[in-house]
Amino acid sequence: MKLRHMKQLDPEEHIASARSAFSRKGNLIASILFAMQCVLFFLPVLLVLILMCPIAYALSRKRFRLRRGILIFLMIPMLFSGGLVSAYMVNTQIFHLQNTYLALIMPGLCSTWYIMILRN
Repeated sequence: MKLRHMKQLDPEEHIASARSAFSRKGNLIASILFAMQCVLFFLPVLLVLILMCPIAYALSRKRFRLRRGILIFLMIPMLFSGGLVSAYMVNTQIFHLQNTYLALIMPGLCSTWYIMILRN
């Protein structure tokens, strides 16, 4: 049985419409939103690389004296975390990251799992 009435998603169509909205001078709001979307994508990636690569490099060196202590310090919270509810409470009540762009960026800046992947 063929599905004739299903609408197919074409990513090229969406990319072309985003580019045209960004290039039109009359559609300022769409261009600002597209620029913010790009910033909210590339800024965390850049910050994650700046923060986690030096940590992973230091942990990959066998001669680093604090290697074992830092690994234990990183692994215990990864294995025995408080969960999503406690992370939400810390981010909203202690760090006051509610309804801000930093709420999208800061919680994922340093992940033990990604450090372990970068280390190897």
